[in-house]
Amino acid sequence: MAAGASLNQPPEIIAAEFSGRVATINIEQFLRRLERQEKVAIDVQVIDKDTDDEHVIVTLTLQVSRSHFSDYGRTVIDSLMPQGDAVTSEDIDRRHAGTDYDPTDRAERFLENIASKNVKRLKSPVLSRAFSFALFVTGIYFLGLEMARSGREPVAFLATMLLIMPLIALWPSRTVWSVMQSTPRRAMRLLLIPIVLLCLFLVIFHSLTERPMGVYASIGVVLAFLGGFHALVADAAKSDSRSDLFLAREWFRQRLLSRPAAIRDEWIPYLDALEVPHHMKRVEEDERWGTTLSTFADL
Repeated sequence: MAAGASLNQPPEIIAAEFSGRVATINIEQFLRRLERQEKVAIDVQVIDKDTDDEHVIVTLTLQVSRSHFSDYGRTVIDSLMPQGDAVTSEDIDRRHAGTDYDPTDRAERFLENIASKNVKRLKSPVLSRAFSFALFVTGIYFLGLEMARSGREPVAFLATMLLIMPLIALWPSRTVWSVMQSTPRRAMRLLLIPIVLLCLFLVIFHSLTERPMGVYASIGVVLAFLGGFHALVADAAKSDSRSDLFLAREWFRQRLLSRPAAIRDEWIPYLDALEVPHHMKRVEEDERWGTTLSTFADL
């Protein structure tokens, strides 16, 4: 299946790689996933049920050696079980009594490292950005040259800046780039919008001014706009290793539209990781025994 490559990794890692977002780790979902993989056995016992002394004791037992866990999985397992093959919530409470302890802290730092690499990848290459900047600056130079030669007020200069700078700042580059990964034709249509804006700008500007722009001003406007347009295209077309994730996202989205009943319960975290809108709820969301694996400092 198209989403198979994504399901080879935990959804928390998918979220960090896909969007640079560090998702809150749900310890129940994390451990249940390991249980389905037959790596961990989970026993949840309710003691003194329906009484004032009701409490839960959770027992975790390794079913495989630690070498069978991923680096990410080991961060939690090694935190919960520094030694041995089994641990109970009572063991954890005694070991970390009086302190703030969360077994997912190391895992979150692991995800933050992945997410930081994602942020770096979101930028287009340095040479590409330098070329865009050079076009823009050259355009501004020609506009300034036109003002110096003609002695006209800097209307063209200011109008160009007021159009290009907000366009670059407000343009949804990330969205267009995301669309480019799954549906390139649609992304190309979106990139036509800046070209249309340039044409409208030139027509309106020439129509509203008493004297049309000179040659230098016209060249300057075009170059400045091309610099901005090149930056937008470069952002949309930059290469990335996450193309499989975008294909998986599109697969899930189409699956939800055509056969929502076919979405498995264990897939729901991947929908969240890939930012696929849905209204589904996991069975594990109703579990509340994970808090017994954490401790809190005395106030």
